[in-house]
Amino acid sequence: MSKTKRLFPAPKVQEVPSQHGVYDLNAYRQQRNSKLVKPKPYRKGGKQLILLTEEQIALVEELASKYTCKQIALQLDVSQRAFFDIRKRQPEVQRSYKKGKARQILTVANLLYEKAAAGDVSSIIFYLKTQAGWKPGCGNEDDELLNIID
Repeated sequence: MSKTKRLFPAPKVQEVPSQHGVYDLNAYRQQRNSKLVKPKPYRKGGKQLILLTEEQIALVEELASKYTCKQIALQLDVSQRAFFDIRKRQPEVQRSYKKGKARQILTVANLLYEKAAAGDVSSIIFYLKTQAGWKPGCGNEDDELLNIID
């Protein structure tokens, strides 16, 4: 048997003993993998990253209840893709966006509930279909419940 010469020498890894005196395979793998991970390259050129101020974040919350992401991006004078990136990069922007959307959904849900409680038949049917999983004409127990309520 002839031994072939390695082109690159094997990396030297310190042995890491565990509590019981046996060498820990997981610690070895972590040490090996930490040396293999390359740092992310720094940003070269391109446009500067956009960070929203507190006032702009408050504006996002206000606009989110009425407008789409594209319309909000136009109001902030950025592209839609940049607005998505900002939401990923700044969690407070994402939080305020979701808060604004939730506020509007709550308002509409309350209005729908009030109309259904007042006896608007189309609102009642819509509410039952979306919230209770009701399907008209299936002959299930839900139809009997409606007769009991009337």
